[in-house]
Amino acid sequence: MIENDVIGIIKTKLKKISKKSMPEETEKIIKPFFEEFKLRYQKASNVKIRQHIFSFKGNWSPYLRFAVISIMVVLTVLILTTFLPINERYNQLYAQTIEHFKTFKTISYYVELEEGLKFSVQYTDPGLVRMNSSWGIEIITDLVEEKQMILSHSKRTYFIKKIFDTDKNKIFLKELRNLPEQADVSLGKKFKNGKSLEGFQVFVHEGCTIDVWIDAGSKEITNLNVKFHEKGKVESYINIKDIELNAKMDPADFKLEPPEGYSFSTKDPNEKFYVNEF
Repeated sequence: MIENDVIGIIKTKLKKISKKSMPEETEKIIKPFFEEFKLRYQKASNVKIRQHIFSFKGNWSPYLRFAVISIMVVLTVLILTTFLPINERYNQLYAQTIEHFKTFKTISYYVELEEGLKFSVQYTDPGLVRMNSSWGIEIITDLVEEKQMILSHSKRTYFIKKIFDTDKNKIFLKELRNLPEQADVSLGKKFKNGKSLEGFQVFVHEGCTIDVWIDAGSKEITNLNVKFHEKGKVESYINIKDIELNAKMDPADFKLEPPEGYSFSTKDPNEKFYVNEF
């Protein structure tokens, strides 16, 4: 059977290239393809085509036969590695990790902006957020009470304002809670700091994709690369790293009370890189 012969060649070549055997699911997918390919050409009216394809008789030299088989093998491997869906095992890794991730009660992480600026984020249920930036602005937000305090440590001032449903804090935390349960694209594997990481890309909504990198050992998210590509706007990126879930946090760190010695400002310190505008 030609389909078995071709699949056998593909298995051998694939193992040499990637040092991995062909998954059973992949073989089940491509085998019917070759069966249909054989039937169509067997029914063709041109007998010479049928002879050349299946028996390699006529004017086909051994070198030409070898070249044709090699081209078929290379094309098939490219198709398999490019267009086939993510391996089921990787899908399970992503789904299990996201299911656990969505249950966080507290979360902390660092964010790196394209401009080289950084800030840390701490969140705890039922809706308290604290952000500390590298440019001297600290923001504490109560998403339940819908209030926010902005501290300017360089000026030793504070400002308190009301927030709304359009607040970036609310939107972004909601997106973290609602990451898709299935990945759209596999980004493959990489090794970093002694860890084996598996990458996945998800389309959150129009204008936003996230690359999710997961520690294959602990099944925890190590970092998120967020890309914003809204129509009519310049593409922007943020990198979220050092993610820690359910760490113990002190409620006193989230109080909307200014430090001693800080004076009230009548103006919102909406600086160029104000953290809420990322």
